Amino acid sequence: MQLKQSEVNMSKKQSKSYRFDLRATADQRSVIEQAALIKHCSVTSFILDAAYKSASKVIEENAAIHLSTTDWRIICQSLELARPISSAARKIIKRKER
Repeated sequence: MQLKQSEVNMSKKQSKSYRFDLRATADQRSVIEQAALIKHCSVTSFILDAAYKSASKVIEENAAIHLSTTDWRIICQSLELARPISSAARKIIKRKER
């Protein structure tokens, strides 16, 4: 398992005082144990690393708004014209907030 230097430094500075209790099927356990062996790490490290990466990705994906070219142009036109946001732009914004 390869960790970024910042992750290694973070783990040295922070004590691990929180616990997660998980239940898994026999198949899930077997697959996770096999993957941890391949990565040369403990099952706990494997699960924690995978969960952390997945959670970080979800947070990152939800921190940005992704617009189509057409939607981007509508927003830019509204801003450039310095007038109230058009109803079309409001619909796009509401749709993206969901």
